[in-house]
Amino acid sequence: MTTTVTQIRKELEKFQGLLETESLFSFSEEEKAAILKEINELDKKMSAVQASFLTIGILGGTGVGKSTLMNALAGTIIASTSHRRPHTDHVLIYKHEDIGPLPALDMQNLPWHEVTHTADAVKHVLLCDLPDYDSLAGEHRQRVLDFLEHLDVLVWVTSLEKYGDSRFYELLREVPKAEQNFIFVLNKIDLLFQEKTAEEGYDRLNRAITTFRNHIHAQDMADPLLYAISSQEATEKSNLAPWNQFPAFRHHVFLQRDKKQVVAIKAANLEVEAMRLFSSLQREFRNLQEFLRILDETARDLTARKASWVQTDRGAMDSWLDDRVMSGFMRYRSDPACLVGPGYGIALVFQSFQGRSGKSPEDPPDLSGFKPPEGIIRSYRKRFEWAEEHLSYALYRENLAAPFLEKMRETVKAQSRFDALGERFFNVIVSFVAKPAPAFRGFKLYQALVYALLFAFLLMAVGGQSAWLEFLRDPGAGKALQLFITMIHTIFSASGLAALGSYALLNLFLGFRFYRRYRRLLQKASRKTLEALRLALSGIWVESMDEMMHDLEGLKSEMDSRLNALSSIRGK
Repeated sequence: MTTTVTQIRKELEKFQGLLETESLFSFSEEEKAAILKEINELDKKMSAVQASFLTIGILGGTGVGKSTLMNALAGTIIASTSHRRPHTDHVLIYKHEDIGPLPALDMQNLPWHEVTHTADAVKHVLLCDLPDYDSLAGEHRQRVLDFLEHLDVLVWVTSLEKYGDSRFYELLREVPKAEQNFIFVLNKIDLLFQEKTAEEGYDRLNRAITTFRNHIHAQDMADPLLYAISSQEATEKSNLAPWNQFPAFRHHVFLQRDKKQVVAIKAANLEVEAMRLFSSLQREFRNLQEFLRILDETARDLTARKASWVQTDRGAMDSWLDDRVMSGFMRYRSDPACLVGPGYGIALVFQSFQGRSGKSPEDPPDLSGFKPPEGIIRSYRKRFEWAEEHLSYALYRENLAAPFLEKMRETVKAQSRFDALGERFFNVIVSFVAKPAPAFRGFKLYQALVYALLFAFLLMAVGGQSAWLEFLRDPGAGKALQLFITMIHTIFSASGLAALGSYALLNLFLGFRFYRRYRRLLQKASRKTLEALRLALSGIWVESMDEMMHDLEGLKSEMDSRLNALSSIRGK
């Protein structure tokens, strides 16, 4: 296991978030409360582990670049010339300002000075700048050697000018061997490349590293960990030269910090506790997988049934539209004002026989005849209920927890969808019924012309041929009066009464003809409106089905996201 505190705490945070956002269905409220309590307690223990330090000692001679090396590790300036030692035998300990009192290192016999900084990169690292080895002697030297035993990592720093200093290797011989905790650094190698070609620089670097490594081998260090770096370049540039091994050195140092945390976690048995908590997610993971399978099967089943449902329901709807709605359209949209003369009277008579003496624009519409019959309503309701009952049965069969059932019902919403469908049907029917009936202006003008022509024929018949010819040869007031007197005289004669009778019969005949013609025109217009209504109702039904299927797909996506969130937690 190489799990760090940070990794485990992130996973615990995800787990806690799932519990607090009601994203887990397989746990009761009591179980959630108990797990949240355990997570909080474990998080406190993890915080204590994370507060532990990796203690690094930086040991080297005067002028080898120890301060620059620490600045490069921190990613900012934490060590400067202002941090002078009160005395040459003092240890400078660099720690983050958020950190409390220093851990209990054995520093009773070794004088030290604390320096705080704000570099988060080394927040959990104590950097101990040890006295220069070339200034140590006697009792002070032994105190430093004793202090080295309490360090996690000791970085031996030298430079091109000093890697041949025998005092460096004398001190190395005196230190108890812990080769796995030693890191050797050859600093300032940028000097090898100044005013030299790359080939010459690499040749000089290889010779320097080989010599340095041989010196260390001579101190019984079989396989020393050695890095050739330029800490000055690391503090000044982000893109380092390929010969600068500082990135590898920094990575190794921080790896030691993570390893120390792992050891602390194992020592405290915290990882076992975390794994036990995470293992409780296995039930949720399996239930989510099963829920997704059921949703997927139902979605496929709905898709397969949708076409046949739409066809069947449309057939029942068409029968109702052609029978009840069409006759209702004809009755409700009939307007005698589209007829003139006798046709208007005939229309009023028929309306009175049909129980509808007239329609006022202010009268509220009677829509009772436009309500779908119970059989059609039941058919639509059964479609929504099928989806809910099918899913409920599958969830009960697999013994999934009640929250899964509640989530499914919140998504399907069979009753509310049916209510919404009925409301949408009603609204669209009202919109079609409320549309104004066709005015048939051309037809109305045609009637007026026919009736006017018939009346003209009557006038010609009762006026007589001779009277009209005299009036036409010499039009004037006298002739017009003579024509009028002739018409009155003729009307009350036998021939005049016959003409009036013929005129009345013709008007009645034309009235019936025009009324029948109007009914055919109204039927054609109503049929056209009915087809538009048919398409609108069918479209609403298909949309309602699609909306439910879309919501089920959305629920699948939500559950899939939760499954992925669980998968990201190691203990699922």
